[in-house]
Amino acid sequence: MPYRNPQIPRLAEQTEQVMKYAGFTATWRQYISASAGVSVAGFGSAISYREQTITAVLGSLMGNVVTPNIQRQTTMGQAEAGTLRILTKQSLSDKDEFIWRGVRYRIDANSQPSQINGYFMSMLTRGDN
Repeated sequence: MPYRNPQIPRLAEQTEQVMKYAGFTATWRQYISASAGVSVAGFGSAISYREQTITAVLGSLMGNVVTPNIQRQTTMGQAEAGTLRILTKQSLSDKDEFIWRGVRYRIDANSQPSQINGYFMSMLTRGDN
């Protein structure tokens, strides 16, 4: 049988199996809102998040490998950049945080949808750098 186009249900099922058996659980801190605070009372702005445990595939399904040891130049010398590529079922925002193995990552930009399997791809940067 000649090739016609991708079989979307088959690809979705394969990705579902990968998420089930090869994904890692992490905490997704979704940004909700912030208040300006009351400067007279000594209260600064307060940022509110909601937390949810999600499953993410790190690096492998995005055509590249996890690159946690890339270094960048700072005024104090070399520092680890801590970039990480992930694939999730949830669309992450650039205001959200991703916590994996106790390390906080920030989302560099809003997640991009994968047209073939309906998941979302994100690029993270280590938050404590």
